[in-house]
Amino acid sequence: MFWRFGGYASISTLDTILDKPDVTVEDLLEESDLIQELKQQNSKLVEFLRDEPILEKLLTYVTADQPPISLKREGSGDSAGKDGEEKTTTSTGISFFGRGKSRSRSKSISKRDGDGETEHDKQEAQRKKFAYVACEVLSSEVWSITEAVLEHRAHLKEFWQYMHRPAPLDPLQAGYFTKVNEALLDKKTEDMLTFIKSLDGIVPAMLQHVDCPMVMDLLLKIISLEKHEGGAGIVDWLQMQNLIPLLLEYLSPEHSSATQTSAGDFLKAIITISANATTQDTSVIGPNELTRQLVSEKCIKTLIDDMLRGGNALTVGVGIIIEVIRKNNSDYDLDNQVGPEPKTSDPIFLGTLLRQFAHHVPDFMHLIRSKSARKPDLKAASGGKVEPLGFDRFKTCELMAELLHCSNMGLLNERGAEEEVARRDIERERLKAEGKLATPRAPASPSHLNDQDEFGSSVDSHGFHHAEKPAINDLDEAPEEIKKLEVQNASDEDGFEKVAAPASDDLPDEVSFDDFNEKIENSE
Repeated sequence: MFWRFGGYASISTLDTILDKPDVTVEDLLEESDLIQELKQQNSKLVEFLRDEPILEKLLTYVTADQPPISLKREGSGDSAGKDGEEKTTTSTGISFFGRGKSRSRSKSISKRDGDGETEHDKQEAQRKKFAYVACEVLSSEVWSITEAVLEHRAHLKEFWQYMHRPAPLDPLQAGYFTKVNEALLDKKTEDMLTFIKSLDGIVPAMLQHVDCPMVMDLLLKIISLEKHEGGAGIVDWLQMQNLIPLLLEYLSPEHSSATQTSAGDFLKAIITISANATTQDTSVIGPNELTRQLVSEKCIKTLIDDMLRGGNALTVGVGIIIEVIRKNNSDYDLDNQVGPEPKTSDPIFLGTLLRQFAHHVPDFMHLIRSKSARKPDLKAASGGKVEPLGFDRFKTCELMAELLHCSNMGLLNERGAEEEVARRDIERERLKAEGKLATPRAPASPSHLNDQDEFGSSVDSHGFHHAEKPAINDLDEAPEEIKKLEVQNASDEDGFEKVAAPASDDLPDEVSFDDFNEKIENSE
């Protein structure tokens, strides 16, 4: 940095490359200073990267599993006509990414060089390098590049075709894909969500990669944008795309235990961010249509059918039910949480869930008494044999204990509550069809949050009530009431009475023993 001042500034290597008439994006991706120059807002570099053909290549490199045909042809033509480079063979020795740093080619792609690397290994290493650098460029804090990407929707749509590839995906590529899209969602939330909604079959395409944590992180990121500015309505759209029923299908016996567990973990993640929790937690969006659909009669019946098959589906299902009950306890609802008009943030009613499981209690009892639930006897330390409990029996007992806990909720034992909830559900669907359904508002600016909502009244997922910060008007109007409240909350642990000190105006200027003696005589 010293040489940039006092007339000693050196010309950047990237500036020299950009001055060439035939510069390509591959030449830049090979440079180690690309990311640093981009962070320093190199105007010449930013203008070059904003070009449509350059952005198309960058998006392609992020998810490329083989070199594009056009780049193959370009690379073979350049190697044939470039002076000073070593001659290459015309068989399979074509540069993986077209124009890059020249290297001698071997006649066989499987022939190893002095370092023990094959040509395929070198191409794979270069592919991963270009994918990483392209990902860093597209997810950088340069707004002009982000705007340029969203201006060319056709290339972005081709980029999202990566989700339609068959499973499993390369975890490294999936991570790059997620990072780029998360950066776009953070900067252009409304535009990106509108674009995602326009993609045909994108929800089933993403769910086919339920075993890929990076893709599920991206989907969870999309769901969590419900409370962000420009993100309202995404949860309702996902509910209309049958996100929950599609996830429940992965609990069927047609899928492996690993896939069932992954689907169950993602459902529990949705339940967690949809908890009846504090408004101060920006990662929690509160009760919504996804969890309301999960506890609907149709979805609960599907879940029970899979659980009654026993095995891993039972374990996953019990975890889902426990998470739903613990994150949607109606006893922790605020008094003002349910208004006269239905809205998407209404508390989740668990009466349907409880009734469906009550009807199938005999089926679960039959499951734990079946021969498949019994395990071979084990030798005890005392010399005899004992029958082990077994995992199916254990999870069934855990389920029944949680259902008993759920049945004690106040809302489920309130007379007429189920009819009222059913009426509000019908009214909610009507308002949704008319486009008048109230959705949770986006959070205000950070300064506003710090001033007003620092101690907002709310209830977290563990049922702890948070104190509410008094308004300024309340402090001005009723100082005596607030003073009384402070006295009531004073600690009496020491056992001594606390006496407020008198004001300085009430004390005489000088106090003597004669005054005390005079007061005593008068009292007698």
